[in-house]
Amino acid sequence: RTCEIYLNTNDTSFGFQTVNPLTDIGMFIQDVYPNSPAAKTSLRKSDRIIEIDDEFVDNMSSTTILEKFHTAKVKRHVKLYVVDTETYEFFQSNKIPLSSKEYQQSTRARKSSTKSYNNEDERSPLPSYKFERVCATFKRGKIEIEMGDITMQKVDVIIGSSSSRLLRKAILKAAGNQIQTAYDLELKNHPNSILIETASGALPCKQIFFVKWKPDNDEKVLEQSLVDLISTVVQNVKSHNFTSFALPAIGCGKYQCSIDIVVKTMVLEMKKHLMKRDLSWTVKFVVEPDQENIYDEFCKQLFTREDGLHEEKFYHLPPTWEKSTEHKARFTLATTTNEYTSIASDFRQAMKGKYTQIIKIERIQNKRWYMQYLAHKEDFERRLHRDTERILYHGCPEQAASSIIEDCFNRSFAGTHGTLYGVGVYFSSKANYSHKYTKTNANGERCMFIARVLVGKTIIGNDSMKTRPLGFDSTTDGNHIFVT
Repeated sequence: RTCEIYLNTNDTSFGFQTVNPLTDIGMFIQDVYPNSPAAKTSLRKSDRIIEIDDEFVDNMSSTTILEKFHTAKVKRHVKLYVVDTETYEFFQSNKIPLSSKEYQQSTRARKSSTKSYNNEDERSPLPSYKFERVCATFKRGKIEIEMGDITMQKVDVIIGSSSSRLLRKAILKAAGNQIQTAYDLELKNHPNSILIETASGALPCKQIFFVKWKPDNDEKVLEQSLVDLISTVVQNVKSHNFTSFALPAIGCGKYQCSIDIVVKTMVLEMKKHLMKRDLSWTVKFVVEPDQENIYDEFCKQLFTREDGLHEEKFYHLPPTWEKSTEHKARFTLATTTNEYTSIASDFRQAMKGKYTQIIKIERIQNKRWYMQYLAHKEDFERRLHRDTERILYHGCPEQAASSIIEDCFNRSFAGTHGTLYGVGVYFSSKANYSHKYTKTNANGERCMFIARVLVGKTIIGNDSMKTRPLGFDSTTDGNHIFVT
């Protein structure tokens, strides 16, 4: 990932902490501080720094690298090219060179980035399987998310921002000198216009809309400005009788806006317009190739059902569930059933020597929760192209267990036993570990949950994480603990 970090007037640091490898050659990111300039980029804990300001530093001493950071701080800007530890170790063990020139600026990346204006020599393309186009339908309309170049989109309208210099420059350069002249004239004649439209020039669209939009540090103001932006785009697309348009990830670059607010607001508003107006449109959100975390966040917001805008789907209840006329959630399993023996067998194996008897196993039946869970599971699989469900344990006192059965797992109570890997609900694949968090009742009995958990895309957690990091669904210790 390429991470460009800018210091504002009141910023005293870039907002990350480094740590030297044992060899004192190269450098790792030890931590990224919340709400810092670095936190607004895709920089992550445990990343290996490969380049600083386009200079390869992985073979330099850690002292030299620190000096480069001091120089960058004076300039109040630094550009980092980083990789996660697993990727770094894979490349090292297979003797594959790791540099941005080989990978970031390859043919595919160069063609897929509005930042790449220069005519570099041809390079080998990036693997095409990593970021395919994802799509979801909303009544007769559909929203697509893809990594690519906004100027290459074959749609009726390409959307730009008249207030984003880099984006505007990239679109106009690709469109040609004639369109640049037309834009300049329109801006001169209508300097306060909310939207400037031009012909497409050399672009594969019919029209270009440049919408006036201004970012804001106030989250409420930022959110409303994005609501207005989407509304302006929709009204103008509709008035021209167009049926498709492409939007870049506005505000997710050098503006350093809150990415989760930007992405969530734009996707949610677009869903609302498609559903409420029953529009038969194709809407594309186009993310730059080096913005993997932003792409992941767009996918997450596209497939979430928490906004209530997805069509209702019917799911079948498990065949083992029992019917009940009374309001009952707890059902004791018969010891002769396969369900009982399967759960008990795994538990006995993990808890050998740590317990004397399984008193009973109860199944918790909550139809609404189960339906919601299956909807999420389907969304996760569509977004991640794999099943991330885990069968995990959660130990707790009996009183807490009763609350969970009534109100489900609630992260509001997180922190009772620490938040080493983030503030959330903790699960483990090891029953003997979860056993530590159980407590005996008056009869000397303990209780533990075994739960189906969607871990999704997970990342190593730390105690500073108040919510899951952008683009991820959960945190982990890298072994058996998962925090949702």
